[in-house]
Amino acid sequence: MRMRNDNTSSRAGYAWPARFGLGAAKAVIGTLAGLGATWLGLLIAATGSGFDASAADQLRRGAGGVFTAFGAGLGAPVDWRFAGTGWTGRIWPVELLGQASPLLWVLLGPAAALLVTAFLARWRGCGLAGVLGIGLGYVVTVGGGLLLVDTLNTTGGPALLTLSTPWLVAAGFTGAWVLVIAVLGKLCAIAVTRIPQAGPRHRFAVLAMVIALVASTTVAAGGRPAMGGYPSATAAAIDRLRQESGSDFLLAMDTQLDVPSLIGVNSSLRSGTGGWLTDHAALFGLPDPARQLRQVQEDTDRLGQKHIRYQQTVDGVPVHNAVVIMHLNTGGESVRAISSSARPDLTPVSTTPDVGADKALAVARKALPQGKLIAPIQLFVRGERPAKDRKTDTRLVWRVWLSDPSSNTSNDYYVDAHNGHLRWSDNKFETGRDIKVLDDQHQGTDSEEAPNPETVWAGGHHVGPNDVLDADKAYDWTGATYTYYRDKFGRDGIDGKGMTILSHVRHAVDWVNAGWGGDAMYFGDNMVTPDVTGHELTHGVIQYTANLDYLGSPGALNESYADIFGKMVQRHATGKVVTTDWTIGAGSAAGVIRNMADPNNGNDGNDETKFWQPDHMDEYVYTCMDNGGVHYNSGIANRAYVIMAQAIGEDRAEQIAFRALTTYLVPTSAFFSAAQATVLAARDLYGQNTPETLAAQQSWQQVGVLGREHEYVFLLCICFIPIIISDTDMDQFPDIDVPADDILAGAGHVRDLMQRNASPALTHYGRVIMDTGKDIMDIFNKDRALRDQFIRTMTTLSPALVSVLTDEGDTVVVTKQMVDQSNALFDAMVAYGTENERPDVVKTVTEERADVTPALIGKTANQAMDELDKHTR
Repeated sequence: MRMRNDNTSSRAGYAWPARFGLGAAKAVIGTLAGLGATWLGLLIAATGSGFDASAADQLRRGAGGVFTAFGAGLGAPVDWRFAGTGWTGRIWPVELLGQASPLLWVLLGPAAALLVTAFLARWRGCGLAGVLGIGLGYVVTVGGGLLLVDTLNTTGGPALLTLSTPWLVAAGFTGAWVLVIAVLGKLCAIAVTRIPQAGPRHRFAVLAMVIALVASTTVAAGGRPAMGGYPSATAAAIDRLRQESGSDFLLAMDTQLDVPSLIGVNSSLRSGTGGWLTDHAALFGLPDPARQLRQVQEDTDRLGQKHIRYQQTVDGVPVHNAVVIMHLNTGGESVRAISSSARPDLTPVSTTPDVGADKALAVARKALPQGKLIAPIQLFVRGERPAKDRKTDTRLVWRVWLSDPSSNTSNDYYVDAHNGHLRWSDNKFETGRDIKVLDDQHQGTDSEEAPNPETVWAGGHHVGPNDVLDADKAYDWTGATYTYYRDKFGRDGIDGKGMTILSHVRHAVDWVNAGWGGDAMYFGDNMVTPDVTGHELTHGVIQYTANLDYLGSPGALNESYADIFGKMVQRHATGKVVTTDWTIGAGSAAGVIRNMADPNNGNDGNDETKFWQPDHMDEYVYTCMDNGGVHYNSGIANRAYVIMAQAIGEDRAEQIAFRALTTYLVPTSAFFSAAQATVLAARDLYGQNTPETLAAQQSWQQVGVLGREHEYVFLLCICFIPIIISDTDMDQFPDIDVPADDILAGAGHVRDLMQRNASPALTHYGRVIMDTGKDIMDIFNKDRALRDQFIRTMTTLSPALVSVLTDEGDTVVVTKQMVDQSNALFDAMVAYGTENERPDVVKTVTEERADVTPALIGKTANQAMDELDKHTR
């Protein structure tokens, strides 16, 4: 008996460290099983498509990525970043569950670790020593493994990131896992107790699993802070290309995304075009160009250089205005340049629509009831405007392009394909051989298009019964524009494929303007001149080439190139060698509206009786009106072109400008990209160290674009309609039964009216928004109560806003509630401005409030607008 007691005591003393070591070994095995299952989960996830599938494919390629995914599967949000691409993201099962993300397969890791550890804990028992061994084993293998992989991962592979959540939040997620595991453990314990040998030690197995998972999550949370996003990797990729390219290197950065918008290089194409894109993925901030960039076009230009165009996609759905163009040298052995408007900042979004195209069309028609469909309704992925250092809210949307010539309105409406609400509205109304000229004959009013416009010219033959001077001019100058593009650049019409050119003359009553509506030109009385015709048709050429956004800086470039080639068309048609008159509109009913050589027009911008534009970046106009100042800031680029043309001659200048526009620019190109594109085009055509290239560079330097840093300011404006009202805002007002779409439709309608100066009052309000819109938006963004009051006021006003200056405006009546709520909002804004020392806002709002009087009550919306017109200062 004594001997057995001694042996028992001896075995007990020996068993404690043995069980501790055995527990640690079980933790190592459990971790390895978990990592293996995590890798398998990533492999399965990578067979999908989209952002998360790309992330899974990259994560599985290195130990750091697998460790990161294993930690993420434990429940807390884990941020990760790849050193090779600089791409960042977050794996958080709670969030991924709501998105049905393929990355949910990473949960295989913790599940495998749980089951293997539970099984091993039953084998040869655990005891308290075994529990501690398992816990410490997980701490060492998971925590130590993370740190070791992170330390050794200095080149190329996936770089580990740690939890971004605070300790308290991480503890909360850990606690949630404890509850889940405890429940699972209880179920396991029930099963275990049916085994004859089951006993208390099996309860220790459950406790061991809990401690192991808690320990591993805690260690993961205790690492170093999360790294930054892709910009650092992009900077490294740019530096490598700079060294490789030498004197050929040239760069224009997108300052909001911190990626190149245009980069001139001389880089070998040893691995083919696809291989080059993958090797330089960090240049675009995209994790997997092979998946995300789809080749859509390949052209060889007149110099023999090849240009390959790619469309960024998500699960096969194109990303709005996101393209990459690879420019190769004549032999195709090297990359000469990359143009890019890729969006690396988008967040994952489901690409399966819940709302059909018919519903989207119905929503868009709320904003433009008489609009005709210009192009097939198309599905896009679109993000908000990019902002530094953050991911962008991203939506799946239907694009519905509607045009209503009777109101001179052409807009792209983007309807959320998941919730069916209007999300964005982009203005598309930009004020071949087979030419048609239609006479609208002034039938109707300025808000009604002629129902049966008469064909005056078609296919080169006069077919109208009467001689219509504007129609004759339109035919002549449209033909001259076609001839110019054919003779100078070998281009067959607007789209390069002989597209029919359609013009409407005598369009609407008292409309002293001209415009491109996306599929046709429209001219008011006596507005058909060679430069105006060339200007409007060039908008069509831009639509089919660079497709520059008609907003902000890209919109100003859109207007500038239209001015440039409008003037060059006039020069070509009249046979002039040198342009001495750089004004736009001379001889038209509108008179001179711009001076490309002197955008300031001897004016400081304060004399409203004289036109004025900035001629230098120091004078750049930031405004909510005029689509972000497109007709103002075009003066800067116009002046740069005149400087270049006067230095090297217009024949060479126009060739450089056309190549820059059609070869190197993309939808989001800003002034700096246009400047560098001009330099690249000059190099292509005339050589690197030539007077032409030097003139191209110096012209943009003289207007302040090259040779200095610029940070463009993007305004979120009430007149743009990424407005400050969203469907989620409306969810906070259960007492309001007016859909957000109706409110946005009203705001969009008024925006369109202000853009075309439809009445003196609206023109005045447009100027007010231009001067103080940024301050007003700032107030609404800072004061939630005022923002909510604004939303309620817009809700009340929406019937009047959506109907004003339409036929329905003769029946919709201004109510006392509309006037009272408007004045209450004005008073609240004045109070805010007074309290926060915003005297400009106080002055402006006080002046505008004076016009909203009880005299408007009972009048129709159109009568109320007439009344406001009388009071316009």
